[in-house]
Amino acid sequence: GIIKNPQCIDAVLDAGIDGIEVYHPKNNLACRDHLEAIVKDRQCMITGGSDFHGMLGRFPEKLGVWNTDISYADALQAKLNEQYR
Repeated sequence: GIIKNPQCIDAVLDAGIDGIEVYHPKNNLACRDHLEAIVKDRQCMITGGSDFHGMLGRFPEKLGVWNTDISYADALQAKLNEQYR
């Protein structure tokens, strides 16, 4: 959602990045839908989280306010297990 240039997203994925941070506090529903379509088309992984950095004044200010479905973490773990056997 922060990166507005779709060519930038394509370039990063072409360089070998395995996933996109779909679920982020600054990604509205339209943005998430758009990124999920890219994930489906490019067959990459979905990641996400609160973007908590422990600094007051940022979003969100508490760890765990924004989260993702456990299935995305399970998919990431499976990919790591496959890559690092």
